[in-house]
Amino acid sequence: MPRIKEKALKTELAKHGFESVAVKRELPAGRVEVEANKLHPVHVEGGESIYAPIPVSLSVELDARGRVKSLDGGTPDAAAVADATRYVKTLRDSGQLAAAGEQQPASGLTHQIERDEQGRQVLRLMEQSSSLRLFGRVFLVAILVLIAVWILRPLLPALAWAGVLALATWPAREWLIRRGMTTSGAAISLTLLVGILIVGPLIVVAIEMAREAVVVVRTVHELREIGLGTPSWVLQVPFLGDYVASWWRDHLADPDAAKELLGRAESLDFIHWTRSLGSEAVNRLVILAFTLLTLFFAYRDSPTIANQSRIIADRLFGPSGEHLGEEAIVAIRATVNGLVLVGLAEGAALGFAYAVAGVAHPVLFGFATALLATVPFGATMVFLIACFTLIIQSRVTAAVLLFVFASIVVFVADHFVRPALIGASTRLPFLWVLLGIFGGLETFGLIGLFVGPAIMAAVIAIWREGAKPATPDAPVGA
Repeated sequence: MPRIKEKALKTELAKHGFESVAVKRELPAGRVEVEANKLHPVHVEGGESIYAPIPVSLSVELDARGRVKSLDGGTPDAAAVADATRYVKTLRDSGQLAAAGEQQPASGLTHQIERDEQGRQVLRLMEQSSSLRLFGRVFLVAILVLIAVWILRPLLPALAWAGVLALATWPAREWLIRRGMTTSGAAISLTLLVGILIVGPLIVVAIEMAREAVVVVRTVHELREIGLGTPSWVLQVPFLGDYVASWWRDHLADPDAAKELLGRAESLDFIHWTRSLGSEAVNRLVILAFTLLTLFFAYRDSPTIANQSRIIADRLFGPSGEHLGEEAIVAIRATVNGLVLVGLAEGAALGFAYAVAGVAHPVLFGFATALLATVPFGATMVFLIACFTLIIQSRVTAAVLLFVFASIVVFVADHFVRPALIGASTRLPFLWVLLGIFGGLETFGLIGLFVGPAIMAAVIAIWREGAKPATPDAPVGA
C-alpha cells in the first residue's frame, strides 16, 4: 500500500476511535483488511464506565485518493467486551490499576486511568521507569537476536537475496493485486517467474558447459597421443609470438612432453578440487531453494511485516526511523534497476559488436555479458574470452578492435552511467554510489552490490537530517 494511503487510513480510523491500526492484507476493489483496537466502554461496579482498547477486525474501502470511503465491522463482540470487563476488574481488585490523576502511584501498578480529550476515562498501560527492568529487557532481546542470527547464519544470504528480489519486483506484485489477483496467487506467480528467470539461464549454461567438456576431453586425449601442433596465430602475437611458439613446440607439440605436463596438472589434486566444486554447487542450490521459498512468503506477508516494522521503528527511533527505512528501500530498488538496465544495454551493445567482429556464438556471448555485467569486471571477463577466440582464429585485428570498443563501453557504463542512474533515484552523490557498490561487493560478496548503496543511503540520510539548521524558537508573546 502506498504510504499516503496508509497514513490517511490511520488518521481517519483514529477519528472513529480506533488505535494501533495494522493493515492485515489488501483486498480487491481498493479494500483493505485491518486489525485495530477499538476504545469501548466497559462497566465496573462502583464507578463510571472505563474505555478499554479491545481488538477488532474491520474492512475498509478506500477511494482513488486513499481516503476512507466506508467501514465494515469494527464493533467488538459481546465475548470480547466481557473479557475486557473482567480484565479491568481484575486489575482494580489486585491493586494494579492507578486512579485517574494519581501523581505518585505506588509500586506494583501496571495500568492507569487517563482522561482523553472528550473527558472519558481510558485504560492505559503505565510507562515503566525502572532502569533495571529496561536493562533486563534490552539484554534479553539482544541475546535472542544474536542466537537467532547464529542459528540462521548459513541461510542469511538466502534471506538477503529474497529481500532484495522482493523489493525490486514489488511494483509487479502491486500491479497483480490491482488486477484482482489474491495475495497468495500473486506470490506464487511471481515466485515461479523469478525462479524461471534464475534457473533457466543456469540450465542453458550447464548444457553449454557439458558440450564443451566433451571437446575438452577429446582435446586432452589427442594431446596425450599425438601432441598439439603450434597454431598459426601464435606467431602473430606481437612481441611474444616467437617465445610462445617455442614454448608450445617444447611442451605441447611433443607427445612425451605433453604427457609430462598433463601429469603435473593431475598431481595438483584435481579430484579433490572437483569434489569441492560439486559440494559448493550443492550448497548454492540449497541457498537458491531457500531464497525462492522466502521470496514467496515475502510477497504474501510483506504488507503486515512492513506495517509492524514501521511501528517498531517509530517506537525505537521516532519518525526518522521510518525515513531511514524508506531511503534504504529506494536505494535497493534503484541499484537493482541500474544493474539490470545497464547490464542489458551492455549485453546488447557488445552482442552486436561480437557479431560484427565474427565471434562464434555472438548471441550466447551477448547473453553472458548482460548476465555478468551486474558484477564488476564480469563483462570484462566475457569480452576478453571473445577476443581470445578471435586471436585463436588468427584474426588479431578484429580482436584488438573488439577489445578497444568493449573496454570503452564497459568503462563508461560501470563508472558513469550506472552510478548516475542509481544516484538520480537515491539522491546519493556519485562518489558515494561508486563506493557503496565496490565496497559492498568487497565486504559482503555479490549481495553487497545492493546492500552497499542501501547502507550509504541511510548514512547520507542521517547526515542530512543532522545537518539541517535548527528551527528558531518562536518569539515570546507571539
